[in-house]
Amino acid sequence: MKVNFNVYFKDFDGSVLLIDKKPQCMGVIVSQCLFNGTGFRPSGNIQTDNERKLHAYSHPERYQGREPER
Repeated sequence: MKVNFNVYFKDFDGSVLLIDKKPQCMGVIVSQCLFNGTGFRPSGNIQTDNERKLHAYSHPERYQGREPER
């Protein structure tokens, strides 16, 4: 499955979503969430949290056809 994340988010009326007068690229937002763990809710268990972060990191690597680094 191929997904193109190099597109801009759309507003409710179909126009490009602007924040601070800049269009918001879907790929940048998704990358920030995966890299920073922005959408990640910590459980309090460091080992479990680290495993979940590594699992989230490995998804884009698999999409690109590479083996994730460990």
